[in-house]
Amino acid sequence: MIKSLSAAFGFLTVFPIPLKRTLLPGDMGKSMAFFPVVGVILGGILLLADKTLLSIFPRSVADLILISLLALITGGVHLDGLADTFDGLYGGKTREEALSIMK
Repeated sequence: MIKSLSAAFGFLTVFPIPLKRTLLPGDMGKSMAFFPVVGVILGGILLLADKTLLSIFPRSVADLILISLLALITGGVHLDGLADTFDGLYGGKTREEALSIMK
């Protein structure tokens, strides 16, 4: 269980999580059950940062810092996925080009 949670943190964040054993192919699949746990922890970190930032900055500045913090913590994985989505939807002129981009 700890190995799966550690694998989930290592995959979804930039925090280095030392593992005593090498991950096997099925271990990453098992770690998906802990993705929501990692999300709740990241959400808690962002909530604390939000409350702190709002006592210092206006909402728009705090939001910009929070988005940057999320991108830093996750290594930009979500932003990369969003960019890939738009590449697939709008990057190809034909259906074949769009499918080629998504591969």
